[in-house]
Amino acid sequence: MSVAGLDDESLLTVQQVADWLKVEPRYVYRLASSGALLRVYVGRYVRVPVSSVRAYIKANTVEAVTPSLLRSARRTRSSASAEECLMGKRRGRRRRFGAIRRLPSGRYQARYTGPVA
Repeated sequence: MSVAGLDDESLLTVQQVADWLKVEPRYVYRLASSGALLRVYVGRYVRVPVSSVRAYIKANTVEAVTPSLLRSARRTRSSASAEECLMGKRRGRRRRFGAIRRLPSGRYQARYTGPVA
């Protein structure tokens, strides 16, 4: 769908919005009912303003982070291993997590059992 020729006053059908966002029409209805997209009723038909779709796209656009920045942030955070942090072995803390296992990717997965009494 070409959106270059549309002004902000134009109204789109749910199918046109779904094609623009490359999602199912049900998801557009869900966005409209949750308030994320404005909707206009024309009789029994639902229409969505172009300005609302553009505002939704702008509000939900996230800038990508390069992997090198993530790695450097992880290295500088702490010298303790991930397992020690999860188990609470540093500085005499009590264990807060139930089952802790190491995933094949090298990360740890923990099940939180709640606050320690």
